[in-house]
Amino acid sequence: MRLRINRTDLPLTRYKMIKGSTVSVVRAIIVELEQDGLRGYGEVAEESLLGTRIEDIERDVESLGPDLANHALADLCAFNRYLGSRLSSLSARCALEMAACDLWGKISCRPFRSIWPNPSSELPISSYTITQDNPERMIEKFEAAPKWPLYRLELGSRGDVEAVEEIRNRTDARLRVDLSGQWRYEDVLDLLGLFVELDIEMIEQPLPPGQWGCMKVLKENSPIPIYADESCLSFADIDRCAECFHGINLRPVKFGGLILTYKAIQKAKSLGLKTLIGNVFESTISASAVAQFAPILDDIYIDGPYQIEKRGGIQGVTLDEGRIVYPHGDGCGVTIVPKSY
Repeated sequence: MRLRINRTDLPLTRYKMIKGSTVSVVRAIIVELEQDGLRGYGEVAEESLLGTRIEDIERDVESLGPDLANHALADLCAFNRYLGSRLSSLSARCALEMAACDLWGKISCRPFRSIWPNPSSELPISSYTITQDNPERMIEKFEAAPKWPLYRLELGSRGDVEAVEEIRNRTDARLRVDLSGQWRYEDVLDLLGLFVELDIEMIEQPLPPGQWGCMKVLKENSPIPIYADESCLSFADIDRCAECFHGINLRPVKFGGLILTYKAIQKAKSLGLKTLIGNVFESTISASAVAQFAPILDDIYIDGPYQIEKRGGIQGVTLDEGRIVYPHGDGCGVTIVPKSY
């Protein structure tokens, strides 16, 4: 296989607040694996949650280039074990393995999602994310995309609930909130009644990671399903999350790729957890890979490409106001015009 790496910036259409800091551009790398004239693509962005820097990810991926030149992709599980023995970085491993899964599907002449047993014919709807901001700006972001059937609202503090109330006044769409691990236990408990009145159907990561005792009490008292994100960074965390959450966000970067994410989904389901995969910081490449899990997930959000300034040349899975539309093609369905990124 031939390895190519391209570092790229993903400029957000509207800036995003992360714990008081403003983010307008996300740094990412695109990984390309080529074999027999076919190309598979993977992507990973700089991830503050995992403490990864794009320079380190790029260096780790690049270190395997000479060895991969003598490696032919045939068995995905064997390739996954190989990556696990060579890379400690989950981000680097995820980017390479994602590209390998896309390439394997193209070599096998089948969509990657066809490998899952017992897929559902009814796919979950992707939400549209209203990123954290002051209430006025959040309402502006909603007005820029007013026809989606499901919205995910990021809230930095209880003061942002004003935006939720105003958006509820403007739409009958389904609403979810992501508190990004920034809220106090007392505030969440106090506002559960209001969230019920506003018909909020999911709360993602209300408390900072590690507050297991408070999370267990919240789970026992919440009439609204509560999902983990920052509280789950590994397989070991899934068991603990089953005690304290109703569902869990199983992003591939946490586990080092798609194959291990599938195993995480299986484990979560065996413990009675609902399964979600979602990430706002991603292009069509990563969103198309995550969309391969839609037939076996309870929930999903892959609206990242709609949060990024449009760029020509990269094609894959799209959303029709939240409804997943798979392209004709094998692998994860990604095609890229050379030099378009």
